[in-house]
Amino acid sequence: MQRFFLGVCLLAFVSPAVAQEKTSFGEFTLNAMFDKQVQKELDLVDEQRAEISEQLKGLTEFRNELSVELRDMKSAGGAEQALLNRRDEMREELKAQKKKVESQVLDILLPHQQKRLREVSAQYVNREAMKQNKVNTGLLTPQMLEYLDVDDEQAKRIAKRAEKIRKRLTEKIETLKKEAMEDLMKELSSKQKKKYRDLMGEEFKR
Repeated sequence: MQRFFLGVCLLAFVSPAVAQEKTSFGEFTLNAMFDKQVQKELDLVDEQRAEISEQLKGLTEFRNELSVELRDMKSAGGAEQALLNRRDEMREELKAQKKKVESQVLDILLPHQQKRLREVSAQYVNREAMKQNKVNTGLLTPQMLEYLDVDDEQAKRIAKRAEKIRKRLTEKIETLKKEAMEDLMKELSSKQKKKYRDLMGEEFKR
């Protein structure tokens, strides 16, 4: 408890340079805080864990209440336009609530924990970008562009370079696939190789 109290005191006198470390990656930050491994990585004390758990529980309940409201409106046969309007309102309400909870969660953390959470969130953003684009274009995510103060011209140049990299990467992957197949074919007899090539025929290019 003494350690946590000291941390809160430190937050009150944190310098501007350190205060900026509180910058996070929005929803990615909140998603990360639901992860027990992330909580362990941040080395949370029991008091912090309990307070954060309460904040996340409140957010979940808020989200569920909105879902129930929308479901009830649909069951009651509400007008389609009214449903769409309310859904848009809910989206904004949830966005505002997430921002509020994120701020409250960050206030519970010590400066070094805030920094580590930001790092973990940034890594998550990059991993998700790589899954979708097969190349590390995490620099083009809205969170990263905002954090790095990337202007529109820079963003265009990064996107253009990322596309070139993606093409080179695709070519290299195709080359590696062919090399891997040739290596595997060494285990086949001449007769088996011929049967395989006869089966495959001429390459079909998309």
